[in-house]
Amino acid sequence: MSVETVTLQIPEILYQRLLNTARATQQPLEEVMLYAIKIGSPPEWDNVPAEFQAEIATLDKLDDNTLWQIARSQKTAADMKRYNMLLEGNQNDTLTDAESPDV
Repeated sequence: MSVETVTLQIPEILYQRLLNTARATQQPLEEVMLYAIKIGSPPEWDNVPAEFQAEIATLDKLDDNTLWQIARSQKTAADMKRYNMLLEGNQNDTLTDAESPDV
């Protein structure tokens, strides 16, 4: 793996948090910073099946509050019944043009 050097200015408060974490975990500051960047970076698209890439890319653009709303949302029984009917129709190739997803 090749390595690149980057000079980055970060707010003092963020630097202190990273430094405090490095001290508390007895790790080099560089390792703590690299880990923070790694877990906060976008996914590796090579590991995402092609049929899900567009949807995940859309989710990746959403803010945390919106993502939490999606995660906590619940579908009604009627929504789930409709969803299951559409899934079955898709599997049987019996969806109408109006029911078919735009591809």
